[in-house]
Amino acid sequence: MKYLELVFAVFVAIFLRDTNSYLFISRTTRSSASSFSFPSLRIAKKIVLRRRYTLPSITKTTLQMSAGELHTGYEWLARQKSVSLGKSNGKTSTYAITWIDIMPIDIVDESDDIDPTATVSNGKENKEDLSTFTETDNSDVKELPLYPLNAVHLPSSHNHTLNNIEPQNIKMAQDLMMQLYGGYFVTTLKAADSGRIASVGTLMHVVDTEERRSYDGKLLSIRVQCQSSGLVKIERIVNPLCWTKEKKLKQSDEYLLATVRRLRSDIKDELNNETNKITMRLAKDYTIVRSLYADRDGLAARELPPFAIDAVLNNLPPMSAANFDASQESFWAAAEIWQMLCNTIREGRRSNLQSEVNEITIDAAIKKGGPLKLPVHRSNVPLEVQSRLNKMEEEAATNWVSLGMDPIIDFQILLSCDGSLDHRIRHLGTMVSRERKRIEAKQSLKRVFDATYAESTSEATDTVDHIDDFNSTTIFKGIFQ
Repeated sequence: MKYLELVFAVFVAIFLRDTNSYLFISRTTRSSASSFSFPSLRIAKKIVLRRRYTLPSITKTTLQMSAGELHTGYEWLARQKSVSLGKSNGKTSTYAITWIDIMPIDIVDESDDIDPTATVSNGKENKEDLSTFTETDNSDVKELPLYPLNAVHLPSSHNHTLNNIEPQNIKMAQDLMMQLYGGYFVTTLKAADSGRIASVGTLMHVVDTEERRSYDGKLLSIRVQCQSSGLVKIERIVNPLCWTKEKKLKQSDEYLLATVRRLRSDIKDELNNETNKITMRLAKDYTIVRSLYADRDGLAARELPPFAIDAVLNNLPPMSAANFDASQESFWAAAEIWQMLCNTIREGRRSNLQSEVNEITIDAAIKKGGPLKLPVHRSNVPLEVQSRLNKMEEEAATNWVSLGMDPIIDFQILLSCDGSLDHRIRHLGTMVSRERKRIEAKQSLKRVFDATYAESTSEATDTVDHIDDFNSTTIFKGIFQ
């Protein structure tokens, strides 16, 4: 029997390898993937993991929630974009995001037998001290708190705001307020499908904090204002066991620590002639896109929520080529402006989608009869309505990805480029050019529709006039006869 199970497991592993399936496993929800009673699945899982392929374990509910939020922080999407960029702009590896397992595979497979109080250092002794990571520090490697997020923060000079409500994040904020680790920590993108984190993150330094407490004095959250101090490469996770499901259920306040290496970018790249041309085209495309959004009655402005139109117009400043290639600092400032536009457009679409979902949900609850309880939960409406809502959100998510205004993966690719300003300019140029072409194509299509409609209306008017003439002639003939 065990022999047959092993054969089946090998078959599954080979099948997954040959089909190139982009399937992943979330280390934080592994119990949902391992709870099947069929023993071969666990064997197949280990074999597939050894081949660097994994089985899906994220729930349908998680995916559906991400679809409704128009979330794009997926590892499979990052792979697709890296391949596409590599074909058009150079090697795929240039635009590839490297991902790290928070929970190493050997710990995941044997986590039922581990001591939850143990400390894991990935086979290396932790000899790092906890000294500060300052601008004048000559050491490139430090151990710092790690903050996985579902968003990407660029290393610009503007302040970043983080609202901490989870126990481990509140504890981290309190430690940073006390200047532990010099007030420095690292933010990085956490993939929604695989649970892994991007290996390149943003080094942050706390500049201000604000506590929010309940009426009885209980600490509810800490809002942190921080500034970026550059980029870091995450070398390893020092304490991965604090990320286990058991720790989260117990609401442990232990936060992740990682050994990180500072990525130096203080030397300006010497851009070649081709990149200079790309920069000029990037500035031109941006200027055109800005003018399209500045037209309040235009198609571009209609994609923004009404409350954000003025904000976008005021925060899309004119920019020249020097804003993109003068230095790393000026480039990141320009990239953050574009990311702001992407986030605003996504918020507009998300608001419209949520309004439609709420309207359909409430309408279904009213038709169901009985007292109306607010808020109306989706699980309380008929199954066909639930299916309709799910399909609506999935289509909205697909359309959003195809739009090309992703504020997450595209900007993580910018962070993960090999440090060259050349490659980052190329990628940002691709994003801005894509938006210009999209809006211009939409305007062209509208002009065609308007011309067709005007022509059809004119023909219809002529037809009505002929009918009116015919009716009038007939009537007058009847009268005089």
